Amino acid sequence: MGGLVITPDRRIGDMNISDSDILILPGSDHWFEKEHEPILLKAKAYIEQDIKVAAICGATLGLANVGALDNKKHTSNDKALLK
Repeated sequence: MGGLVITPDRRIGDMNISDSDILILPGSDHWFEKEHEPILLKAKAYIEQDIKVAAICGATLGLANVGALDNKKHTSNDKALLK
């Protein structure tokens, strides 16, 4: 939205995150696109392992879409939007 270009520094399969790390998913209107599903599912797995994931703005909707927030307390947009 703000024109910031994000270039990942590694492939999803090469990610090695421990419980002292945090995965940050930047805000975007594109989190519902199929190409982002692999990272959203990886983030979901991390959340299930109690590894911290920070999802900004639209990234929270992507996580909700893959069921990552179903059983976790979180902050996101209003309840009506998440439905």
